[in-house]
Amino acid sequence: MKSCGLPRPRLRRQGRPKMRWISVSERLPDPGEMVLVRNSAGYIGSDWHDGQEFQEISGATHWMPWPAQPDEVLTLADKMKLWGELREWMDELEAQISREVLELGSSVTVGKVHATFTSGRGSYDYEAIATELGAPEEVVRRHTKSMVDWRKVVEEIGAPMELRGKYYTPGTPGVALKIRHET
Repeated sequence: MKSCGLPRPRLRRQGRPKMRWISVSERLPDPGEMVLVRNSAGYIGSDWHDGQEFQEISGATHWMPWPAQPDEVLTLADKMKLWGELREWMDELEAQISREVLELGSSVTVGKVHATFTSGRGSYDYEAIATELGAPEEVVRRHTKSMVDWRKVVEEIGAPMELRGKYYTPGTPGVALKIRHET
């Protein structure tokens, strides 16, 4: 698994090490310590090591301590700095994931994380189609309220798909990244 190239967030208060992934071949966490674990498939989750192996995630390649344990007292300034650094890091990671999913052109699920690819919603210029076909005035009037419903005009006069394609504007592809929660 290649590195995503993101700079690691500088999260720790003074006296605590910075967050970084530690290879399991370099060293293991203390037995019973809850840590973040990454496996060979790229899945990241929370797990603990019993001195022999991780208990929940198989194929672990790296681990890191949690940024701050719940029982630690952080000042508001510490929390805001931590939140800001994590947010910037996660935003960049999400942008990288989105670019890669857009290149793939299809949705991807890894563990609980699902990246939904959408090709974008396109649109037709129905008024231009109806005008090019010379839509009869009575058809246009029939579909005019305060505005003309050009789509209905085009449908009623039977515009061919080749002509519709001439006036079609494709949408912008996008990616929605979500965590699927177990129900």
